[in-house]
Amino acid sequence: MNRSLTCLLIVLIGLLTGCGVAPAVVAQGDLRITLATEPATPLAGRDTVVTLGISQSGRPLEAAAVGLQRRMPGMEHASDQELVSAAALGDGRYQAQTSFTMGGRWELVVTITTQDGAAQAVIVPLEVDQPGTVAD
Repeated sequence: MNRSLTCLLIVLIGLLTGCGVAPAVVAQGDLRITLATEPATPLAGRDTVVTLGISQSGRPLEAAAVGLQRRMPGMEHASDQELVSAAALGDGRYQAQTSFTMGGRWELVVTITTQDGAAQAVIVPLEVDQPGTVAD
């Protein structure tokens, strides 16, 4: 009896710890962007901290100007043309705070401008929950 209970607890703990949301990773050319949010699944109408890890040719990208635009595919009225600047944290990491108007599938258009003036935009998909649809 105790052995069965122990096995059940191990399985439950494994399932619960595996429920976190993995960061999104997008590669485009020699750029690689890892996106993590706090909360892990953004909620519509609430502030979300977006942290980006950006590498170029396998090395952290330093001293770049990084901006974010929120876009909801097929819902132009929900998209926002405002460019949110991300602050450099060091080691190729950048952070910005933003919010989303509604739940659903969004895209973050990450614009990266390097010191030599070269600019590149990378689209990172993101799922946003509506308050009341998850434990908040």
